[in-house]
Amino acid sequence: MDLGAFATYGTNTDNQSNFRGIGDHAWGGGVEVSYFPLFWAGLRVQGAVINLIPGDNTAGIVRGDFLARYPLDLVWTNVHLAPYGIAGVGGLFSGYDGLRSNGSLRFSNRVLGDFGGGLEYRFTPHIGVFSEATWNVVDGPENNFLQVNFGARFAF
Repeated sequence: MDLGAFATYGTNTDNQSNFRGIGDHAWGGGVEVSYFPLFWAGLRVQGAVINLIPGDNTAGIVRGDFLARYPLDLVWTNVHLAPYGIAGVGGLFSGYDGLRSNGSLRFSNRVLGDFGGGLEYRFTPHIGVFSEATWNVVDGPENNFLQVNFGARFAF
């Protein structure tokens, strides 16, 4: 089992404002718990709190992911790197939902799917750092966003 903590950044790639996802940008942080019943495959639950920009509002992202990893120590001794793939589903809570007739922003909860990849480096068998990027699909193509996480993991 691994426990992790991370800083996160999200951005949409649409030139228009993204009003059913995270807005233009989002900064925040989160935690995760992962379990690898197989050497190369595992499951993870991840939660993050982000600050949506524009608007300076808070939203949450919770998701469950399948992870497939390949520790490079298997082919290069003492490399301690492990690239991994990510695919899962979750929710965006209190994301942007559009504009009201008076021009103020409306918020709601949305289902999201995510896929991407990452790279983990272990200093010791129990302490490591990671970086990952996921593409998040939220209620239509104009609402999708890229999320990048940087953090530390502790294995038990």
